[in-house]
Formats: sequence, C-alpha cells, structure tokens
Amino acid sequence: MKEVFFEEWQDGRLKRLQFFGYSILLIVVSVAVVMGGIILASGFESVMSNISNLFAGMGVVMMVILLVFIFVMLAANLNITAKRFRDMGLPGWWSVVVTIVISWILEITFPGQSVDINAQLAENEQVFAAAMEANSTSSSTVADLFSFVVFAVLVFVPSDSFGKKNSTLES
Repeated sequence: MKEVFFEEWQDGRLKRLQFFGYSILLIVVSVAVVMGGIILASGFESVMSNISNLFAGMGVVMMVILLVFIFVMLAANLNITAKRFRDMGLPGWWSVVVTIVISWILEITFPGQSVDINAQLAENEQVFAAAMEANSTSSSTVADLFSFVVFAVLVFVPSDSFGKKNSTLES
C-alpha cells in the first residue's frame, strides 16, 4: 500500500477500481485518525459543547502532528490522482495542477455563502454558545460539483482513453 500512495511519482498508473478503492481507504483513514486525535486530545463532550475547547485542549504538538498527517494524506491523494490521470492517457501532474487551478477559480468566482445561525432559535446556553461560534462560510456548490465530476471521470473513464502512454503496448 505504501508503494501506491508514496512511490512512482512520475510514472505510476492506477486502474479505475484500484483508484476508487484507494480513494475510499484514504478518506476513511484520514477521517478516523483526525477524529481520533481530536477526541483523544480534548474529549468528545468538550468538542461537542464548545469548539473553542478543542484548541484549548489540544497541545501544540498534537496540532502539529495532525497538520503533518493532513499534508501527508494530501500528498498521497495527489499522487494517486496523478497516477489515475496517467492511466487514462493524460499527463498526470499537469492534469492535477489544471484541476486544482480550475477548482480555485470556481471557488473565487462562485464563493460560498455565509452561514449564520439565528441565536434566538437557541433553546439553552450550550446551544447558544455553539450558535454564536457557528458563523462560518460554506464551500462553493459549483466548486464541489466540479470536484464530484472530476472524481466521477477518474472512476468511470477507462484506461488509455486519451491515448496510450506505454510505448511497449503500441508495438
């Protein structure tokens, strides 16, 4: 598994089912480790009652470890995405860069909406405190739709659809 996620940066290929399986595995492991780290660092009840307790309960070392883990998982995700693009017959890393740039452009062009929770609807003090901290921005629906379409293309488009990249297969 280490070979799939962290090796063959320039010439690896990944078939459709393998890409789908490794993507799901990456998501499950990432969510489990991050949530486990948060729960261990600050306790589940304190996280659910007030989000500021999360940062107060976590030490700097734990936050750095989680941040490094997130970057490692991001690198693994970019690597398997590049391998899948390469398997489809496209230039791997250039396709990943173009996809990221298009996603950023869509995020800037169609920004997410600010989500405000009405404090009058809060029934008790804990819900009121959570409502006061819940003012955030949701992600762009257009950018999310683009990400879904890219993932669907990576899962459903067959290998070598855009030309063969392996010269031994052409002869």
